[in-house]
Amino acid sequence: MKNILIFAGIAGIVSAIAIYFVSESAKSSSEDSYVTNNDIEAYDYIENTGRPTIV
Repeated sequence: MKNILIFAGIAGIVSAIAIYFVSESAKSSSEDSYVTNNDIEAYDYIENTGRPTIV
């Protein structure tokens, strides 16, 4: 019986941590992390020329 309670406690802690990380990733997946075409073009330019773009 004691082993079942220990396992249930560990499972509860793991699920709480998982819920926290899922909720945090949902907060950060707003437009702040959205990649635009300009971002992709700037990255490609830097990769191809080795120089940063002048914006």
